[in-house]
Amino acid sequence: MQDLPFHWQNDVMTSLDDMLYFEAVVRHGGFAAASRALRIPKSKLSRRVAGLERRLDVRLLERSARRLDMTAVGAAFYAHCRAAMNEVEAAEEVAQALNAEPRGLVRVGCPPGFGEETLAGVMPAFFAAFPKVRMQLLVSLEQVDLLAERVDVVIRANPGLDQSRDLIARRLGPVGIVLVASPEFLAAHPPIAAPADLAAVPTITYAKTADHDVWELYDRDGVPTRVRHEPRIICNEFAVLREAAVEGLGVAILPEALCHEALASGRLRRVLPAFHAGDTTMHILFTSRRGMLPAVKVLVDHLIATLPEAMRLKRQALRSHLPEA
Repeated sequence: MQDLPFHWQNDVMTSLDDMLYFEAVVRHGGFAAASRALRIPKSKLSRRVAGLERRLDVRLLERSARRLDMTAVGAAFYAHCRAAMNEVEAAEEVAQALNAEPRGLVRVGCPPGFGEETLAGVMPAFFAAFPKVRMQLLVSLEQVDLLAERVDVVIRANPGLDQSRDLIARRLGPVGIVLVASPEFLAAHPPIAAPADLAAVPTITYAKTADHDVWELYDRDGVPTRVRHEPRIICNEFAVLREAAVEGLGVAILPEALCHEALASGRLRRVLPAFHAGDTTMHILFTSRRGMLPAVKVLVDHLIATLPEAMRLKRQALRSHLPEA
């Protein structure tokens, strides 16, 4: 893109200066007050605002001995000048912030289980690099409005429906949903060799929809099978469902990352390993990088750089030589 001709640059800068002067006169309630605030002669202010009116071929101000009023055009023009000044002030704040050392509190939302099983593993390196940054972790399955609730970063599954032009989403990776039960439970109940066998055993399910008693399972070719079952426990907290499964209360359907330690230790075993309940894709969401505070920026960059690999390794470990029903 070529630079503007020099005389155009001068015209643009003059116009911006005159807008600044006009905005200051209105905001301070007159030329004298604006002159004191800007520390420039009152005569210069009057001359520049008058020149702005001539250039625009409109009257912006109605002047009298005792008061100064805006015309209708002046009021509309002032609103745009004020917006321009806000942008200038915001640009200066961003430049100052980006030049500062990352520090302060960052509010991060994530679903139950993700923090303890995946996020916790990548945070020590971050805090070692940025010791002045603090993090508040908000664990919930509820949809979070980042702008309204003043949350800086959210990790969420399949966020497509609630994205807006104000939000940026970056894909982190898939998380499988699997069936699990304790070895004691499996030993005490009839063998579960096919999805239909789930109807004969107690189950543990997440309270997400009205169809608590129906699971949709997929075989290795992705062919779905709908299974009707009888839940013993219905809950909207995954950690509770996992512990209930560990205690032998039923077959649970859970994100595989949430079961990693229990599966690895043998406290849980996969049920119907040839089937799964689908994959969910995790994303990180944050507001536009324009104006992003340094602490938020470095955390977002760290999570984007580290979480996909951490999730991949968890997934790989889960599918390698773990006990199955």
